[in-house]
Amino acid sequence: MPNGDPPKPTRPVPQLPSQDDPPKPTRPVPQLPSQDDPPKPTRPVPQLPSQDDPPKPTRPAPQLPLPPWPDAEREPPKPTRSAPLPPPPATPSPADAIQAALNQPAVAGPVTACPQSLPIAPPLAPVPMPGPYAHYVNDRGDHAAVWGPPKANGSQDLYLEFQFSKGVPEDRGPGNPDDEAIARDLALTAVRQARSLLPKGPYNNRAGLPENIRNRAEHPLTEDGRGDFIWQDGMDLLEEKPGDPNRLFDQTRMAQLPEGLVRALSLMAASTIKMEGGVCEKFSSVVLGILSTTAPPGTEALKVAWSGDHHYVVVRHGTSQWYVADPWPHNAYVQPWGDNYFERESTENYTRLIVHAPVEDMYGVVFDHNALENSKKTASRVVPYTGTDGQFDHNWGQRDNLPKGVMAPPRGILAAGEEEWG
Repeated sequence: MPNGDPPKPTRPVPQLPSQDDPPKPTRPVPQLPSQDDPPKPTRPVPQLPSQDDPPKPTRPAPQLPLPPWPDAEREPPKPTRSAPLPPPPATPSPADAIQAALNQPAVAGPVTACPQSLPIAPPLAPVPMPGPYAHYVNDRGDHAAVWGPPKANGSQDLYLEFQFSKGVPEDRGPGNPDDEAIARDLALTAVRQARSLLPKGPYNNRAGLPENIRNRAEHPLTEDGRGDFIWQDGMDLLEEKPGDPNRLFDQTRMAQLPEGLVRALSLMAASTIKMEGGVCEKFSSVVLGILSTTAPPGTEALKVAWSGDHHYVVVRHGTSQWYVADPWPHNAYVQPWGDNYFERESTENYTRLIVHAPVEDMYGVVFDHNALENSKKTASRVVPYTGTDGQFDHNWGQRDNLPKGVMAPPRGILAAGEEEWG
């Protein structure tokens, strides 16, 4: 044994029982059965079946249903991924949960956050308010409002507000899922409705458009100039005035239409729709006008002037983030503003629309469409076709508004493709 190791324990020696110990109980000896005991029942021995015995009926084996025969024209169904388990009770705040789900399209517990998985249709907007409308603009021309007709007590309901600002607008994080769904679907509706009103497409973004769309406007620069003529006619900016510019508006249904934001925006939208196409700034005026008639109270929209000579609209509702509504690219995606090709940080100025109640006519402005048509005919004489129709200041080939270097939308929905015009 090595030096220093403790001695190992030894097994104790068994001790013989002492005479003083009490006797241990003994197991009883089994007794043989007596002749007087009754016989126990025995298990019957199984008998083999005889050849003379009739065969016993057998239970039929259960038949499994056959799988349906595959359809030759259909692909086999793809396996579906099981729904993720709900999170533990300690969940993050709704805003954090929505942002996390937006970054990775999925359903985070009870909060549906990915734009594609939000409810399809927003709640119905209130019935748009008809005219006559009263318009207000401040002395600087950067704030305007549209009011309803006077009531018996002399008061008026506020329908729309407009505010022009310079600089970069505020950012917004995701909010209540219902508000997110309303904002996203308002943007989808506005883009698709604008596309339906503008079958000739973007006049300065024709490179790469399908040929059948390009052929709808053989002279895009000329048609854009004629749209400018109608706008200048109503704004009283023509050197040779063809008549009173107020004739383009239905004065019987508007108490007042001062110079400024509402007049300029509404005229731009009306002339663009009349020409059935235009450039990006004109597209955005149509989108903002559509939102003034379709958005419920609590909606805000911005007509954004981007530093790279582009205009587009973003919209939000209640607590939601901003969603892009830009029908000008060939493939127009509705997506969160942070994913837009034209970044928020490069905004130069913007016009904010606040909807207190939607109106029946875009911007609360009612036009005399016969006068608009006459102005268009005058434009066709004053602005002849030019042989340099491709020479815009910028003539783009903007395929989409996805983030730079991205081929598929990370969080967006294709509102209208390159063939969807008119």
